[in-house]
Amino acid sequence: MASNGTDRPFKTTRTLKTTGPGDETDLRVRLRLASTLQSSLDLHTILDLFFVEAAAVVPCDGLAYEHGALGIEHEVGRQSVHTCSYRIINQQDALGTLRFARSQRFNEREMALLESLLALLVFPVTNALRYRSAVAAALVDPLTGAGNQDSLDEALRREMDRARRYDQCLALAMIDLDHFKRINDGCGHVRGDQVLCAMVDAVHEGIRGSDTVFRYGGEEFVVLLSNTNAALAMRISERLRSRIEALELRHGSRLVTTTVSIGVAMLRPEDTIARFLNRVDEALYRAKSNGRNIVHLAATADHVGESV
Repeated sequence: MASNGTDRPFKTTRTLKTTGPGDETDLRVRLRLASTLQSSLDLHTILDLFFVEAAAVVPCDGLAYEHGALGIEHEVGRQSVHTCSYRIINQQDALGTLRFARSQRFNEREMALLESLLALLVFPVTNALRYRSAVAAALVDPLTGAGNQDSLDEALRREMDRARRYDQCLALAMIDLDHFKRINDGCGHVRGDQVLCAMVDAVHEGIRGSDTVFRYGGEEFVVLLSNTNAALAMRISERLRSRIEALELRHGSRLVTTTVSIGVAMLRPEDTIARFLNRVDEALYRAKSNGRNIVHLAATADHVGESV
């Protein structure tokens, strides 16, 4: 822990176990919060709702949640220099870590208030994680392990709503494996499937914990980049293009060439899901038309379309 002075970063981590709600918060606040948190089984929605209610009791600039074992990351608001973190445990189950942040240090009374509120979050998070595991099996492409079309639609609805509610950027990257038909025709469909799986593995290694990859159809995949501006979306996409090009896959003694074309689009205020997908699909078409093995950014309010 840093100095108690307010001019130096204050960071503390505590472990919260299931003990039931404390008496530090007003009964009406706790009842309202408990009711609100039961309104959804979506983990991201629950965390968003919790942040709004908690920040009304203990002023906070931002909240960050992480579950390392499940690869889940979620942020609300903005992060700041002073933090207070809690490892949440329900009996023997680790439910992740929650970090509150703001520009002024937290005092003991405020941390006690947060702990009282967090006690109400334990069971909604437990239920949300169980629900997430149950749903995941039905939302995964069985070949590559990427999300399927239903999963993409659900994620787009959620992330577009969050981006607009919190005035955040949202980007889509659509990836197409160049000349995939040649791979299937020359090496066989089994080897073609292996190439797709290797490509998805490379994508997973090149994205952040908050990003998600989905199989859009055939050899096309979509990466959903949350809270990501155009410049960062282009850097991530170029990193993916480079990683996939560097794959060393062989069919016998023959090296299988793996390059991809990538289209990138930023969410616009007027976008529907269909319009957003159509614009990133058009950006992908531009990338393929401009020579393949490149990344093309669709025109935005601040940028004309560009390829790199």
